[in-house]
Amino acid sequence: MGYLPNTNLAITQINREYVVGSNSLVTIGNSANIYLPKGSNQYAMSTYRGKRIPPAYITYSQNDGGIWDGCHYWDVLCWMEGYSPEGNNIDPDFGYVGPYWTQNGCSGGFSTNTERGCGSGTELTFGGGSGTQYAHGKFTMKLVNVMIPQYAAFCTPVYLSIWVNGTRVGCANPNAYAETAVIYYLYCEPNTTYNVEFRVNYGSC
Repeated sequence: MGYLPNTNLAITQINREYVVGSNSLVTIGNSANIYLPKGSNQYAMSTYRGKRIPPAYITYSQNDGGIWDGCHYWDVLCWMEGYSPEGNNIDPDFGYVGPYWTQNGCSGGFSTNTERGCGSGTELTFGGGSGTQYAHGKFTMKLVNVMIPQYAAFCTPVYLSIWVNGTRVGCANPNAYAETAVIYYLYCEPNTTYNVEFRVNYGSC
């Protein structure tokens, strides 16, 4: 189970956990079965603290911060942020993850970013940058790759894409007159490593 936050946990959050101890079985409502160590107090929050499932480990990189089409330079930026369908984007183990701030990024060693420094978010915009981020197992990260419009026609076609472990999971031919975002929701399996690449290239999807 995740390290417990200072706020109350929703049943949907508890339901994503699977904690194995020994003998006794506790049912919370009718939605989650949690195994507790023998002799533990099922009503004490300290009983659950530290019993997290293995985290996921994400490495991410950007191949370029923009692209020249022969007439104009098209600016590109990308980032990763925590996402939850319940509307709570706080990772149970590693806190808030967003483009401009990552909770405990420096003190806990949970994130790195070659452009922004630890704790300053997951955004990459200069090209060639990279970073790492730990994520709670069974947690979702929202991956975003964005091109800024130049309000002029492309002289050479370009496209944005997102790749995960060598597989392209999102692609778009940008709109020259509006911001274009490629978005992919990465569900993080416990004890799994993900290699995320944010790319801009010549050509089409």
